[in-house]
Amino acid sequence: MMPAVKRERVDSKVPNYSKTYEYEEIIEQSRPPKTVEKPIPGPAPRRRFPYISENILNPLILIILNISLSSAGTALAAQYIGDEISAVQTEAPEEYWWYVVPGWKILKALGAWFGGFEAVDTSLLTFLSLAPTTHFLATFHPSLSAYAHASTIAISTLSLSLPMYLLQSKVPKDEKHHHHHHKLYHRKRAVGMDKSMYITTGLLASSIYASVMYTSLKTFLTRMVVEYFPSIGLTGDAVGLVESVERVYHPTPLSWGMAVPIGFAVAELVLEKALKEPEEVEEEMEKKGMLRRIWDWFSPRGKVIVKRTAWVAGAMGVDTMVRLAGLMKGGSLEGAAVVGGTWVAATAFTGVVFGWIGWD
Repeated sequence: MMPAVKRERVDSKVPNYSKTYEYEEIIEQSRPPKTVEKPIPGPAPRRRFPYISENILNPLILIILNISLSSAGTALAAQYIGDEISAVQTEAPEEYWWYVVPGWKILKALGAWFGGFEAVDTSLLTFLSLAPTTHFLATFHPSLSAYAHASTIAISTLSLSLPMYLLQSKVPKDEKHHHHHHKLYHRKRAVGMDKSMYITTGLLASSIYASVMYTSLKTFLTRMVVEYFPSIGLTGDAVGLVESVERVYHPTPLSWGMAVPIGFAVAELVLEKALKEPEEVEEEMEKKGMLRRIWDWFSPRGKVIVKRTAWVAGAMGVDTMVRLAGLMKGGSLEGAAVVGGTWVAATAFTGVVFGWIGWD
């Protein structure tokens, strides 16, 4: 008799996982595709000014707010610094200056808007445009205090940068216009320059401005100021003129200390922007003219440095001409041109140095 074969008991309750997975795949494939219900778009928001484009409306609002805030700030500050300002500002300028001064204010606001400047860039550009006049008065006119200079700079800067910030914050991010894609400004520093490079380039620019102004005052600028501004520093007799000229050889901390914020402002406005500029797409050189070929010889960083340096130099030169020739007592166009040209030369030399630093 054969021995009985021991058979293992198979539990029928144990599931077969491989078949279970196959069934799940079949069921998943047999299901209809999921549909995402998109919300029905509502009616388009009604524009407040349906017949005016925002590209025209926003700059117009910027000009109105700039002039209004500047006038209100000047009227408010006149209670505290009115006597000091009246000592150097003329009360009856030539007739054409009544059109040149507001025209320059409007042109500066439009240039900052269509030039793609952010609110902080606009404040730096405004401060740099006032730097030659402030340095000139701090050096040659002993009656103005540091509080008067600070108030004037604050009014001019805030009256333009504050409306710029408010208008840019309302612009949609998906707009294609060049000044509509502004980002938060405090995120820039990590992308462009680190702290050590920012401090180094700022001090370098400050030393350039201080050296150029010191050399010009010691060589030709003082003589030309006395020649073209005969009433500078006068307080009723000739003593005021002697005191203001003596301050050139014994400068105050205000006249020397201005070179530091000027250098850092130029480094922030010119070099910082250039180091973050993306690469441009190269085009065929055969279809371009002579000037375009020369312009394309510059790298993308070099183009930004050239543009920003031209903005700063132009703002310094024109603003100096307007203030020293049109708004100052005893001012002259020739003397304002000499002072403004000195600062334009210092800015151009700083731009050349920054171009060498940022060359890629």
